[in-house]
Amino acid sequence: MLNSFKADTVVIAGTVTQICVEETVRQAFHHGFKAIVLRDCMSSFKPQLHEATLKNLNMKFGAVVSSEEFIELAT
Repeated sequence: MLNSFKADTVVIAGTVTQICVEETVRQAFHHGFKAIVLRDCMSSFKPQLHEATLKNLNMKFGAVVSSEEFIELAT
């Protein structure tokens, strides 16, 4: 569906950063999409895993930004 809209970027938010969000970001990357991860629009039951996952994603799989930063970039 994303390809039919000629999308090249996805914006990702969700819950359980180190499981569901991470898998979504990695799949987006592997399917050729740029990922923007909204750090303050997700959650985890383990804050240290949340932070570690965001660091890892930012290094390779997508840009990690706050929702405020994203709004500034998008306008």
